[in-house]
Amino acid sequence: MSTSAAVLHQEYNRVLARRATDPFQRVLDVASEPSQPRRGVVGHPDTYDDEWIEALLMLRAHLECSFRAVVALAGFLVRKIGADRAIPSATQLSRRNQRLGQSGKGWRRRTGMCWIDTAAIRACQMRAAKTWVLMDATGIAMKGPGCWQREKPGAPTGLKKRRYAKLHLATEAATGQVLAAVISSSRVADSVGAQQLLSALAPLRGKIRTVAADGAYDADTVYAHLELLGVNQSLIRPVSSAKVRPEPVYRLRNQIVDLATRHRVIVPGSPAWRKHTGAGVRSLIETTMHQFKTRTGTGLRTRSATGQYADMVMRLTLFNEQQRDAISPTAEHAPSVTAMLTDVLLPLPKGKTYVPKKKPRVPRPPKKPQPHNPFGPFARIHAKRAAMAAA
Repeated sequence: MSTSAAVLHQEYNRVLARRATDPFQRVLDVASEPSQPRRGVVGHPDTYDDEWIEALLMLRAHLECSFRAVVALAGFLVRKIGADRAIPSATQLSRRNQRLGQSGKGWRRRTGMCWIDTAAIRACQMRAAKTWVLMDATGIAMKGPGCWQREKPGAPTGLKKRRYAKLHLATEAATGQVLAAVISSSRVADSVGAQQLLSALAPLRGKIRTVAADGAYDADTVYAHLELLGVNQSLIRPVSSAKVRPEPVYRLRNQIVDLATRHRVIVPGSPAWRKHTGAGVRSLIETTMHQFKTRTGTGLRTRSATGQYADMVMRLTLFNEQQRDAISPTAEHAPSVTAMLTDVLLPLPKGKTYVPKKKPRVPRPPKKPQPHNPFGPFARIHAKRAAMAAA
């Protein structure tokens, strides 16, 4: 390993170690500032500033614990540094959490609510190179008994199935930051969530180089939004029976279909197709979703819709802050990898056919006839048949 690579990985390891202490440091920084809760009407609870509440909620998202545990831990930290900062009760913290999620009220009944990271989008606007955007969706456990409660021996019958919320993500390939996210019920299709994601990326019109997604986003509305954003290349895998269509909205889709029909390239989605188009970069969003669930948890602890939306916003904010602080080797090398990919699909030379290399098939040797065993399980039947043939 070279010296520069060793230094890079040492810095990366320090950043990974700092991730575990950043939420605690935020609580200590805010607690060290002298501030007292604002007294309201007699009989009403005290009102705490938003910065202090958000620091506590960020710590809760980091530890995946209850409101009571966060309040107890915050009180211990404040007493340890000798700060004069009042601690809200668990009930007050829960109510403020629901108040922060009022903007997402009713996300279960509608097609979902969108969250946008303005800092990440502003960084993409200021960057000279165009952005690679990746889209996918994942499930977040919402309520209901776990798998073990239903599958363990002696489990009671009639248990309700666990309900899931669906989190639609639009991430940047180079840094792994979440540009926009939509939280919705599990009944909302991926293509419907993609419409809100692409609408949220309107400030990046003309700055998006490629959009990569799986076959669930192969829909007319998705291609229409891509045309409005001025995307040059789409790496969305169409169905194997797709045909070239004359409508202008299918311009990006026809590029992929044309490779599979006129140039006789293997069906889109195959390793040869990913190698030729660079669609393998889509796997980076799988890594991002794994990191998000590993750091912030796979389920939602709050029961109310507004509280669940606020929890998800806090998790996304915490995750993006950690991504900005990290100097990941993947993030460092991703721009050089994506720079090798083309803006548009390269047409193949005329008169030539792109045929992937296949290993030669070795024919199996013929089976040797097995000798007759006179003492086998059917020896009596064979002896009887031989006697009848001799007679």
